Formats: sequence, structure tokens, C-alpha cells
Amino acid sequence: MSGDINDLTQIQWDVINNCRDFYEQCKILIKHGRTKIYRDEILSYREPNGCQIVFRFNKGEALVVIHNFDKKEVEIPFSMGNILYACGIEEQMISIKQN
Repeated sequence: MSGDINDLTQIQWDVINNCRDFYEQCKILIKHGRTKIYRDEILSYREPNGCQIVFRFNKGEALVVIHNFDKKEVEIPFSMGNILYACGIEEQMISIKQN
């Protein structure tokens, strides 16, 4: 971490601690997994559209990171099991659709 961390609020520390806990759950998968990337063609980096999906998987587990630029519904181009943790979907009002 960098910056003026001494002035963080408790809510901000809660976010940091949740992210650390999430990383602890994923670190083996991040280290030993394989990656596939699915993305829409981006024609403008100034005003990107579509989405990018990073799919990291190993031994029956997966980490899916979605970078969404303008979609209200993101279609996952592969089948998935249960979603154990999601972050930011509600704030962006995105619905996830499995194919």
C-alpha cells in the first residue's frame, strides 16, 4: 500500500481487509492457474466499450475478473459453477448471464 494510509476511515480499512481476505483465498489459483482472456474489440481507448473477461482456473476452481465498460448485461462465454464471491456487480448494476 502507498499513500497517506493513516487517514483512512474504518469503512476504507474494511474494504482493504476484505480485499486481503479475498486475495488469500485466490493466491494459489493466481500462482498456479492457467489464464484465458475473452474480450470485445476495443476501437477507442479514450472511450472503450464492451467488456473483457479474465478467466484464471486450476483444479476445479476459477477466478473470473470482468472489466466492464458500458454493458448492462455481461454474457460469460463458458459455463460456471457457484459464484462464491462477487464485488462491484451491484454498484455497476450489471447482470451476469451464463451461456
